[in-house]
Amino acid sequence: MIYRADDETRRKFSYTAKVLIERETLPEIKIDRAFNFFKEKFTEIFKTYTNNQLKLEKKFQFFNTISEFVPILAVFIFSMFIANQLITGVISTGTFVFLFTNVFVFSGALNRLSQNLGHLYADSHFIDEVREFFELKPNITFPHLPNSDQEKLIEKIKNPTFVLENVSFAYPNSHKDVLHKINLEIPYGQNLALIGENGAGKTTLVKLLLRMYDPTEGKISVNGVDLKELPESVLFSLYSTLFQSFGKFYLTIKENLELAAGKKLNEKEMEEFLRFSNAWEFIKNTKYKFNQQLGPEYKNGTDLSGGQWQKLAIARAYAKNAPMLILDEPTSAVDAKSEMQIFDRLNKEMKVHTLLFISHRFSTIKDAERIIVMHQGKIIEDGTHSQLMGNKGRYFNLYTIQAERYKRK
Repeated sequence: MIYRADDETRRKFSYTAKVLIERETLPEIKIDRAFNFFKEKFTEIFKTYTNNQLKLEKKFQFFNTISEFVPILAVFIFSMFIANQLITGVISTGTFVFLFTNVFVFSGALNRLSQNLGHLYADSHFIDEVREFFELKPNITFPHLPNSDQEKLIEKIKNPTFVLENVSFAYPNSHKDVLHKINLEIPYGQNLALIGENGAGKTTLVKLLLRMYDPTEGKISVNGVDLKELPESVLFSLYSTLFQSFGKFYLTIKENLELAAGKKLNEKEMEEFLRFSNAWEFIKNTKYKFNQQLGPEYKNGTDLSGGQWQKLAIARAYAKNAPMLILDEPTSAVDAKSEMQIFDRLNKEMKVHTLLFISHRFSTIKDAERIIVMHQGKIIEDGTHSQLMGNKGRYFNLYTIQAERYKRK
């Protein structure tokens, strides 16, 4: 590639291309149906980027051609001159041979020109690779239905209750089940926590709910409809998500919120979402507020701390206003005070939504209406905090270990 376009455009081009294929950003882009948002942004920046490069390349080739042609012309004129000198007897044959060897400058010039043409050919292959990327077919396929049928489905899965029936799952090229014979019902409007040690299958269960994978065995349905029967846009309209590895989008604050909301937002709406996650505390102090560019590489761009990025990601998830909010370790980088305030708001605001969250902090888990304890890919306990503590099972042991650790501190 020819990296002579202005630095700002080149950085935006590289970032937007990267964000479409990064492991941290892809799930959120897919579920929020934000691919077209980034595709349009990529296309716009790509056009600017290539136009800038083509202009520079034209200038380069023009001056390069001039610089190559002038020596060639000079060699030609000089060759004619010394040939005439030889014929008229002014110079000897030996002198002519010595001078004529300079004609090889012409060969060198042609070689450099062919190299430049080769670079242009390589650039055309890069464009082909970009086009091939956009045309890749996903492993998970979705049905395509007429709008009238989609509207009926949307009405049928309104206020969704999810049911997992004998669900087992093993990752590709693995014969070991990560989930085994899971039976679980998640009623609409329930505040549900998933807990278990690393590798228990919590995040995998969420991925199956989102249909990032299909179960190896069993079935997942919503209001009696198999997830496989839902078009992509209908399925992903059910969820707002925040993953443990969430996207840090180098966009403006406004663009961050609108890509999740799927529509234009006014300042009052944006402030509401940012206040919900305590992100307004630092956003209001930035120079451009809602139009503040994120990313230190950009002009007037600013970077955020880990906790600030997480607060913005929570605001983004809340902005989508989907029936089910899924949070995987949503406050791992947030201070204790903000964590308490965020979960207080979640418990209050999510009464008309389903809240499913994964956390290792029992201070946030114990207030959930229902707690699911997982171990080695199975559900081993199910109940409220009081019920599980009374059972004195695995939940009781994990809670006691963490409580003792806090006491020692």
